[in-house]
Amino acid sequence: MFLRFLDTLFVRYGNTSGRADRAEFWCFHFFNLILIGGLCVLTLFLAGTLGDSLWAYLCHGAIVTFMFFLLVPAYCTTARRFHDFGWKSHAWIMFVPFLNFLLVIVGLIPGNPEVNEYGEPPTKTLSL
Repeated sequence: MFLRFLDTLFVRYGNTSGRADRAEFWCFHFFNLILIGGLCVLTLFLAGTLGDSLWAYLCHGAIVTFMFFLLVPAYCTTARRFHDFGWKSHAWIMFVPFLNFLLVIVGLIPGNPEVNEYGEPPTKTLSL
């Protein structure tokens, strides 16, 4: 499961072509949630420990930069998940106010088992 997260994060970073099955979608978003939660706890710990020092600002800047680094694969995984339904990847932008609810729905519905304009149905193999 963690290998699918690493595959999405490093191998398929910035790649919106193709399709993503439910396992890839949920593995990435599950570990992304754990990682961001851990970084938030680390930020609170550093704020209490380091106070207003230069090191605190540098650590906070590095953590925020890494969180922004995670936005690209999160968008790309969601776009590939939409491709699994045969939808265009920018279709989710119009649902921004309902984004969390929509992501749960998209993550639970099985994709099309047939070949569509975005390619073959995703397989269980990893590209690592």
